[in-house]
Amino acid sequence: MSHIEVSVRSLKTPFTVRPIQSILWEAFPNVAYAETPFEVMIVEPRKTFLEKAFLLHEEFGKPDKSKIRYARMSRHFYDMVMNMDAGVGADALADHELYNHLIVHRQGYSRIPWVDYQTLQHETLTFVPPVEMLEQYRNDYAAMQEAMIYGDPPGFDELIEKMKQLQGRFRLKKEGRQLEDILAIANVQAEKIAGDIVSTVVVYMADPALPEGPANNNGKYEVHFKRQSGKLIFEHITIIAGN
Repeated sequence: MSHIEVSVRSLKTPFTVRPIQSILWEAFPNVAYAETPFEVMIVEPRKTFLEKAFLLHEEFGKPDKSKIRYARMSRHFYDMVMNMDAGVGADALADHELYNHLIVHRQGYSRIPWVDYQTLQHETLTFVPPVEMLEQYRNDYAAMQEAMIYGDPPGFDELIEKMKQLQGRFRLKKEGRQLEDILAIANVQAEKIAGDIVSTVVVYMADPALPEGPANNNGKYEVHFKRQSGKLIFEHITIIAGN
């Protein structure tokens, strides 16, 4: 099921022209409800995907954490994860021109006083909800499944795990490295570290045959995990020194 949103501040590009018709006709294709589809301009999903990431970053960056909204907000987590699984996320991350254009547009047309718009760049974008609000979002997600989310959606814990993975992909976009490759190395290192909260540093060297050092550093990443029932769960990744 879809709905139409209208805003005077939104960019209309990139867009596609698509035919639409009423839900009534889709549910009851009967001659009594016959109609002719009509064409409308619809925003490309990759734009909406990025805007949701930016909206969440702005929301979670509020100086007064008690003002962070949670009612009806978990639907954005669901939308982002579904779009990631559908390939929309990869298309959005590959469109650097759109990414930067949206940042400039938000700064000019919907500017928020507390937001440093430079932090919307890939390496610092943060859209995973704060730990202290997870239960509120869990409850909201349950309510959203009753009202707006249909089918067989992922459970809340799985949803948050996928959001963390997605945020990791954003952080590494300009690095030219795959999150899975770094996590594979980090997992091996972290297994040797005791504790429920574990962090380890993954270093890529320009020439593996030479000693590590400033002249032979081709990327350094700090990877954070939590240990749950003996299993390492990825939390987040920070770029210490990029390519």
